[in-house]
Amino acid sequence: MSYFTFILSLLNPVYALIFSITGIIKRSSNYLVLSSFALAFALISFSIKPFVELDLYRHYIRIENLLGLPFSKVLDTTDTGYLLFDIYAWLIINLGFPKQIFTASIIFISYMLVLSVYKDIKSNYLQHVRLSTIAVSFLIFWLSIDFVLLSSGIRSIFSNIIVFYVSYYLIFNSRFLLFIFGVILAFFIHPGSLVPSLLISVAILSHRIINKPKIFVIIGLVLIVGSSIVYNIIEFISSYLVGFSFYSPAYLSQDNTSSGAGSLQARNLNGIFGDFIIARLPGYIAFFYLLLLKNRSKDPLYLTLCLGVLYLGLFFQYFTIYERFNSFFVLLFSLFIILEYSREPNNFNKLFIIFFSSSLVIYSIFNLFRYYSYLSSAVEVLYKPLLLIVFNI
Repeated sequence: MSYFTFILSLLNPVYALIFSITGIIKRSSNYLVLSSFALAFALISFSIKPFVELDLYRHYIRIENLLGLPFSKVLDTTDTGYLLFDIYAWLIINLGFPKQIFTASIIFISYMLVLSVYKDIKSNYLQHVRLSTIAVSFLIFWLSIDFVLLSSGIRSIFSNIIVFYVSYYLIFNSRFLLFIFGVILAFFIHPGSLVPSLLISVAILSHRIINKPKIFVIIGLVLIVGSSIVYNIIEFISSYLVGFSFYSPAYLSQDNTSSGAGSLQARNLNGIFGDFIIARLPGYIAFFYLLLLKNRSKDPLYLTLCLGVLYLGLFFQYFTIYERFNSFFVLLFSLFIILEYSREPNNFNKLFIIFFSSSLVIYSIFNLFRYYSYLSSAVEVLYKPLLLIVFNI
């Protein structure tokens, strides 16, 4: 069946989705069905026509401007956060491939990295659970990727997914060299990935000496409650951060972003509901789970999440900074809660599995309506074979 699914996905991966999902939620699945699933979302991203206000629109202009440039000039003029972006984009555009290959290939790799972690978790920790639990685990991993955010922004979420992937193998398999390579790679894709990389590193180095990590969750929630005061303090010290490559004053700006602005202070009701309630709902469920869960000592995954709550609480009022790290936090929590339920399938874990997966579904449905015009621009995937789309026939 996996070969049939893969061959069908080469014709039109969207039509093969149902077969891909059926293969993925079995107790044993191979990389062919994972590839078929990832290819469907890669094709959708290839077909999307981005709006002018999205990062993807600017990325395509940047890629087009690389056409015909000497490689040496690309290296001379690029920024740290665009180094690997420009090298890869230069290769694609100057080899004659359409610029959409850039987006599609990154989407494909992103899904494969996350699904590879899911496959490993399923093989090592979910063999004794019911198939319904495996299916829900897949749903959680799938929806934690946030296709809209990944396809429209590319760099930040992709770099976070790389850090997530190498962090998993660092924590569970002690793959230190892979982690070092991955975080360096992620940094040159987007410097914002330095935040999750540092939190993972701190957790690995200190998880044996920090016995009560929950204190960070409590402090983070206190910061959220007092976020107005925190906001004023951050505004005061933000000028000292300008010199760092991972920071841009635009992150704290009250200009530009949709539905109001970059901070809670300047958002209208639509922006508050969409960006500070629905988009963050999975994170809120995670906060309460970590607050109610008993303290875990000597657990770097748990410690990283607790530190993540502290970070998100500190920057709660800021849309851009919060959003960039929240994508990593939700992925990491997805891994954590699935493992917790597999180890202790009690009512507490079951209830939060339901809450968390439901919050992801709610957010995904909200995105379907909010970004309907963006997603519907890829309507040709419903009636055109893959090759006709790629070669624009």
